[in-house]
Amino acid sequence: MIFAVRARALSFACAKARVAATAFLLTLIQHWTHASGARVYLVPSPGIPMLDVQINVDGGSRRDPASQAGLAGATAGMLLTSLAAQPGQPALDENQLGEAWADLGAQFGASASGDRFSVSLRTLTEPELLRGAVALAARQLAAPGWSEPIWQRDRERMIAALTEAENRPGTHAARTFDAAVYGDHPYGADITPATLNAIAIPDMRNFYRRHMVACRAQVSLVGAIDRAQADRIVTQLMSAIEPNGCEALPAVPEVRSLTAAQERRIPFDAAQAQVQMGQPGFVRSDPDFFPLIVGNHILGGGGFTSRLTTEVREKRGLSYSVYSAFSPGLHAGAPIRRSVWRARCCSALCARARPRPSCRRRKTIS
Repeated sequence: MIFAVRARALSFACAKARVAATAFLLTLIQHWTHASGARVYLVPSPGIPMLDVQINVDGGSRRDPASQAGLAGATAGMLLTSLAAQPGQPALDENQLGEAWADLGAQFGASASGDRFSVSLRTLTEPELLRGAVALAARQLAAPGWSEPIWQRDRERMIAALTEAENRPGTHAARTFDAAVYGDHPYGADITPATLNAIAIPDMRNFYRRHMVACRAQVSLVGAIDRAQADRIVTQLMSAIEPNGCEALPAVPEVRSLTAAQERRIPFDAAQAQVQMGQPGFVRSDPDFFPLIVGNHILGGGGFTSRLTTEVREKRGLSYSVYSAFSPGLHAGAPIRRSVWRARCCSALCARARPRPSCRRRKTIS
């Protein structure tokens, strides 16, 4: 009884600590809407003379045309390669642009996920370096070079990587899984040599101008600056993309729920078998997001502390890798339980699963 009372008291104390910690963190985040329409989030962190800035817009791969899968990612990659000439400023090629960032000791990046197109800046906050980094970032946002020779080179590299990936069973497993779970939703789109060859420089330029707009931007800043400095930085960066306008974007359909279980088997000559199981899950805004993340950590997302790893790999030695994951986004993402089986363990697993097994390397979706 004493133990139970102490346990309840400890649980209550932990709950109070979590509430207090959450409230403290919320007080650190300053939020306002910039004159351009961008939503700004600032966390002052004076301990280190450094600043991280990230700009997110609705421009991820869910916005790719079906025949041009990979457009968002290609656009992000090309944004980093060169600068066009502007009044009083010469064009910079790939090497010159890299040297300019190196001279400032700063980093500029761009990427595209399923839901968003992101641009990032990391710089020191020494006044001269900060001014130079923000100015160069603004210029890169305003006048990407969109070099045709660089795109031709990078596209060849991407196609070579896709070709090489066809030799891996995981590539075929993931492709079949995505098609089965997402159907014709953009989340399940497959980037191929054909879709990359359908992308031209004007397509990337138009995609960038349509989606990298200040009115839908979310700007996050963390570092050794105050609100007044942050607002000036946001003004300079948003001024670079405000000429892109604010064209309305069409709605993206939701992921359809599966109506029946499916099983797909893919023969593949490899030493390992890939098994994936999943279905459309939940959206990022789901009120149960955090309980589900904690539950998934226990089930299979916690590495060697997860139950799947403990039971399947550690206790039984049936799998090299086994884990679970959720991928929630603006639309329902797929919770996945994935396993990579050693060939020598396949017969043991199959024997436990059914009386007369077939141990062809396969992918299972249910």
